[in-house]
Order: sequence, then structure tokens, then C-alpha cells
Amino acid sequence: MNDHSQLEDLDLYLLGGLEGEEKHALEAHLSTCSDCRRKLAEARGLLALVSGAAPALAPPPRARQRILESVREPRPEPRPEPRREPDRAAVARPGFWTLPNLVWAFAVFAAVLGASLLSVENRRLAREQGTLRSALSEQANQLDKTQAALDILSAPETQRVRLVSGTERPVPEGKVFYHAHRGLLFFASNLPPLEGKRAYELWLIPAEGQPINAGVFQTDSRGEGNVLLPALPPHTVAKAFAVTIEPAGGVDQPTGPKVLVGGV
Repeated sequence: MNDHSQLEDLDLYLLGGLEGEEKHALEAHLSTCSDCRRKLAEARGLLALVSGAAPALAPPPRARQRILESVREPRPEPRPEPRREPDRAAVARPGFWTLPNLVWAFAVFAAVLGASLLSVENRRLAREQGTLRSALSEQANQLDKTQAALDILSAPETQRVRLVSGTERPVPEGKVFYHAHRGLLFFASNLPPLEGKRAYELWLIPAEGQPINAGVFQTDSRGEGNVLLPALPPHTVAKAFAVTIEPAGGVDQPTGPKVLVGGV
């Protein structure tokens, strides 16, 4: 033996744990190797120090035998653990399309969709409310006008004036219901419709001063027309009423031919 592979058996040799061929092989090596003899001397001295410091206790024969057998057993060389490839599915970074992300995305989408639908519904309701408010306002105005007309017709102070032409058949005529404090109602019949940019204009002839424009009107195919509650100076005392043919839109003072005239 010309190597030092049995240096690890020196402790067993000193403890008497080598037998047979192992013991003879080690002794043969020691006889030719000064380094191993020096190692053996150092181990023997260390063993002497340890044995001198500890109380001399003889181990049980069975225990001694087990120790020697465990020391004699060849120590298996540690096997390198096989390199395991990392599980790409396990270590891969989770993508967006996971169940929690999908649930969150659906919740956000549902909230945005609900807000959009609510906004559209609110705008629709606002438009409907505006339309309904306008309709109610118009109806209220019509009711006010209807009530005002009934007040004029039922008031004992209302003047009833009939306006006639006397030259055409059927005879065109107009009826005026005038209350100096409540207003004026006028209804025409048998007046032929006008062609071109012309219109009928009603005039209030006051007791004093110039004629007052009481409204412009057209007649239908039956020759009927009306003027309801025109804006007039309050508390005006009337002495007559007249209807003339004027440019469409009316004029400040009568310029056209008179078709109806009636005094109070």
C-alpha cells in the first residue's frame, strides 16, 4: 500500500475495531509509511488524553459490538440530487385571465354599464318631464283663457255688438263681447278667406283717441275666424268696433277697406 486511503481507519485500529485483512493491510502500510506512523502516534496520544479525562467505564459487550459494526459499515457516498427543472406552470407569472381578475373585470363592466344606462334613463326622464311640463303649462294657459272667456260672457256689464256688411249674401258678420276690465272676445262668420299676403284686422274705436289694434286673424273655408283676449289698454271705453283688410301681420292704424263695422 503506497497511498494514505486508510488514514480514516487509524481510529478503528486503535480502538481494536479492525480485524482480519483490514488490520493486516493497515499494519503493512504503517511499516513502510512514516507519515501514517506519525498520524498513528498523534491519534494514540489524543486517545490517551481522552481516556485519561473520562472515567473508566467498560461499555456493555453488546453495545460495543453495535458501535464497531456501525463504524465498519461503508459510508455511502452522498448522491447528488438530480436537478429538477422548475415547473413552468407553477412558477410562471399568472396572466390576466384568472378567475379573480375576470370576476373583477365583470364587476367593473357591470358598474360602468349600469351607470351608462342610468344616465340615459335620467336624460329620457328629464326630456319627458320637460315635455309634460310644457304641456301642462299650455293646458293651464288654455284653461285660464277659457275661464277668462266665460267670465266675459257671463258678466252683466259685457257689451254685445253685432257687426254686419249688408252688401253680400250670406251676410258676413262679427260678434264682439267686450268688458273694459276683463277683455275682448270676437267671432267672425261668413267672411271669405283672403288670398296673398293679406289678413283681417280688428279695431277697437275708443271714446277718445285713435283706433286701437285688437288683433289680426284669418278665416277658414267656412268663413269663420276669431280673436280671443287680445292685449288692450286696460279700462278703455269703446264706442265702436271695425274689421279691415290689411297686410299680413297687421298695421298700427287702419289703411284698408272696412268689411265689418259696429257701434256700441
